[in-house]
Amino acid sequence: MRRMPRIPVADLSHPALEAYRNLKQTNLTRRTGRFVVEGHRCVRRLLDSRFETVSVLGSERRVHLIESDVPPEIPLYVVSEELARELIGFNFHAGVMACGQRGPSPSWDDVLPTDPQTPALVVGCPRITDPDNLGGLIRLCSGFGATAIGLHPGCCDPFSRRVLRVSMGNAFHLPIVESRDLAADLTRLRDERGFEIAAAVLDDAARPLAACVRPNRLVLLLGNEADGLDSSWIDLSDWKVVIPMADQADSLNVTVAAGIMLHHFQRLS
Repeated sequence: MRRMPRIPVADLSHPALEAYRNLKQTNLTRRTGRFVVEGHRCVRRLLDSRFETVSVLGSERRVHLIESDVPPEIPLYVVSEELARELIGFNFHAGVMACGQRGPSPSWDDVLPTDPQTPALVVGCPRITDPDNLGGLIRLCSGFGATAIGLHPGCCDPFSRRVLRVSMGNAFHLPIVESRDLAADLTRLRDERGFEIAAAVLDDAARPLAACVRPNRLVLLLGNEADGLDSSWIDLSDWKVVIPMADQADSLNVTVAAGIMLHHFQRLS
């Protein structure tokens, strides 16, 4: 099927560019219902996902990287390199962006297997506030086969431009539950769906990771970048897990720790 011709845009005030303006400012996707993703690989993942793609924007030099993938019903806007820099506010190396429409957050019923005996691995995040860390966690969860990731309201926006870029577009395919009350949700998962909750902590009394056998259904709780998990989340858990380290090291970045733990827990035995 032939796609519609490129739509050249030479005026920064063009309404089609509204979603792409001022991207260096704080992302407002939770309020507007739209998000912006950059890079032809991430744009391609958006196009292949359940999310609606509102439009695609490319610079004259780089638009060829995505043009053949854009369906004819989606407008493909093209701007000069100079206009792209002026519009976006930084040197636009990626050369390709897309605007998507975010939908309502899925519920746990939407993302968990209906058969209670089916294995499931959920990552729970009470307060991941750094976009790089959340993007990395989403990519890791996707790569190691997590069933879903659950976010408490204290987390940063999983559809911010930075999170989407670091996640390499995996946020479009990994189920992300933006919970209003993650503690209450996880309690229900334990009481009604047979999950065990494990808290990742720095505690010599916790189970060493190598000694942990993953239960059939597991929630892995990961703490904040600076402060870890506070006591209320640890009290909610059924057991604690730690990655033993040399005496000279006091902690790992949350994404590094998550990668090690998810690699271990992707196996049921």
